[in-house]
Amino acid sequence: MAKILVVEDESIVAMDIRKRLTHLGYEVAGTASSGENAVEMATLTHPNLVLMDIMLKGEMDGIEAAGLIRDRLNIPVVYLTAFSDEDTLQRAKVTGPFGYLIKPFEERELHVTLEIALYTHGIEQSLKKSQEELSHARDELEMRVKERTAMLADANRALKEEISERKRAEEELKRRMEFEDIITALSTNFINIGLDDIDAGVTDTLRKAGAFTGIDRAYVFLFSDDLSRMDNTHEWCAGGISPQIDRLKGLLTADYPWWMQQLQVPKDIVRV
Repeated sequence: MAKILVVEDESIVAMDIRKRLTHLGYEVAGTASSGENAVEMATLTHPNLVLMDIMLKGEMDGIEAAGLIRDRLNIPVVYLTAFSDEDTLQRAKVTGPFGYLIKPFEERELHVTLEIALYTHGIEQSLKKSQEELSHARDELEMRVKERTAMLADANRALKEEISERKRAEEELKRRMEFEDIITALSTNFINIGLDDIDAGVTDTLRKAGAFTGIDRAYVFLFSDDLSRMDNTHEWCAGGISPQIDRLKGLLTADYPWWMQQLQVPKDIVRV
């Protein structure tokens, strides 16, 4: 049952409207005789609709009261008026009324106007709610899309890093296998080489090692029995690089602590 607030400053007319509303099955939230009283009662009773007389006594007329009720409470208003002049209608339109009743009116006219107003307001509220839900769903969807996009970006970045690491590992393995192939080939060559060709074989080995590693100079040092001195016995230099072999004789190993430390834990340095 819809609850109606009646705003009418003529008590006899207000009583007649109240009687008609009750007969039609509506609940009357109350009656107000001024604009100020209408705003106060609407705030207290929260009716489903306000039946508002435009011409009210006092400082606030029905149009001003209807505007406040609409803005503050979002309650639909149907105007009652004995006037239908253009100026009054233009002022009333600004407040977004849900109907007009020109006095005097029939009970059936009252019923139809109220039902249409209540139905229209209900549709507007449903539409507003649907729009809010749609907006919320769109915002939530956008947020999830952003989250998913960020997750995919992180996964893509991790995948690229994994691919890069695999490529690096594969390149390192390939390079090590190539190095082992070179060592194997050189070892086989030295097994079959004659004594007169050993020096040339060592130099060729240094050349191949230099080409493989991309260096411009490679040496072979011979250490004394007590490891106190070392001599450069073989050297290979890339094009444009001056040989140092004659200057690297009788070197004190104590002057090269880093080299000696590396020889204690051989990795890529081969101690013969």
